[in-house]
Amino acid sequence: MRVADDLTVIVVGYRHERFVEATLASIEAQSWRPARVILCDDASDDRSAELMRAWAERTDLAVTLRLAEVNRGLTATLNGALAEVRTPFYTYISADDLMRPQRVERQLPVLRADPELAFVYCDAARIDESGRALPEAFSDLYRRIWNPPTDTYPMLMEGSWIPAVSVMCRTSCVRAVGGYDESLFFEDFDLWLRLASRWPFTHVDDPLVVFRDVSTSLGHSRFRDEDNGWHWAKVRMRGKHFGRDRATDVAVARIIRPWLITLLRRGESQAQLAPYFRRVARIDRSPASLVYAVASTLRLGRLLPPR
Repeated sequence: MRVADDLTVIVVGYRHERFVEATLASIEAQSWRPARVILCDDASDDRSAELMRAWAERTDLAVTLRLAEVNRGLTATLNGALAEVRTPFYTYISADDLMRPQRVERQLPVLRADPELAFVYCDAARIDESGRALPEAFSDLYRRIWNPPTDTYPMLMEGSWIPAVSVMCRTSCVRAVGGYDESLFFEDFDLWLRLASRWPFTHVDDPLVVFRDVSTSLGHSRFRDEDNGWHWAKVRMRGKHFGRDRATDVAVARIIRPWLITLLRRGESQAQLAPYFRRVARIDRSPASLVYAVASTLRLGRLLPPR
């Protein structure tokens, strides 16, 4: 069995007692086994931490346990684990997802071969909570939108098609962009965007990981049109990229403008919205954007007629 002495696997769990043993078994079954596994439980109120501890005691893999007593959230948990990574590369997996046996063997050489790459991702098969295969892989879902996506920063700015469970990162690049943004309630797309703005990324076509579609996941509970926090997150993630260049400014202004209008109509803080509206108006110079910029700045947004 080959050991990938330059790779760490981070496992992040919260209330995953039903799935965590299968996740850990999939790591142990890798044809190239990682140098270290960092097991994180974010103060679950089930047996997740107990099961992680038991696995750490019986596996022959090197394991670091980070079992929190107070819930910190996903991004803070990941930053804590990232601080303990000592290898040039790492990947993380939710404690309800799975790796297929060739995952490390197929992805790690891609990063090793090109020192410019920030990360490599792959396709992901999908299963339900009971482990039954779902008919469409991640690529099938997103091909309808992007048809097909290309691994470029401008296309990624439009929206993510990358399964978080599939990404393997260069540790130095992630640290150089500041790690995970703890002001956000989810971790992945913001980081991919910041990495892609500075370095290239690429993919392996095959589904080397398995994403479990769980009804209580963030994707089901928060990635919804009625959730204002979701819209704010999309605005803030793109807003970080204002000022990079003219093409990026135009793209960001176009993409976030509808979400800003939605948040304004829903009564969100005009003081927080106004700087974004003013930036958009300076870039697209449309009369409508100017109206929104003035209205939000003067706190008159609620007086605007319905769309």
